[in-house]
Amino acid sequence: MLTHEIINYNEHLPIRLFIQRIGSIEKHWHHSMELLLVLSGEVTVTVEEDSYQLGENDIILINPNQIHETSSKDAVLAVLQVRLSMYSLAGISQNSSFICNSVSSNDKTHFHNIRAIMAKLILLDADSQEQRESDLLIVAYAYMLMYELQKNFSV
Repeated sequence: MLTHEIINYNEHLPIRLFIQRIGSIEKHWHHSMELLLVLSGEVTVTVEEDSYQLGENDIILINPNQIHETSSKDAVLAVLQVRLSMYSLAGISQNSSFICNSVSSNDKTHFHNIRAIMAKLILLDADSQEQRESDLLIVAYAYMLMYELQKNFSV
């Protein structure tokens, strides 16, 4: 069964980040872009008709409105959901599309910056004592992430 996931964002932030231990998540879609970083274990990610086996440190980007599902025995993922509508100033729209998949890419160098930005966002979220101050950094890192995606992975 195919479901539509509704993602609830903080109204001032363009991203939502969480760490998740997963088993299987059935086919679904949403209007947000989603970036998955495998922190431990292995996971099979199916996007539309293509399946990929991801291991530790692998990254895959799922574009808005793409049907996808995940399957794992016991993987831990960092999941970053991006509300592209908040990036209109940067020339990015809901129709922007990216190919960012460390499994199918021969050039692994561009993925280092994506991992580093996601790590900083994870640390910020864990340390968020002063929410207003960290929100400013979250927005800055979110724009850095979109810069990297636009520069190296845009279709």
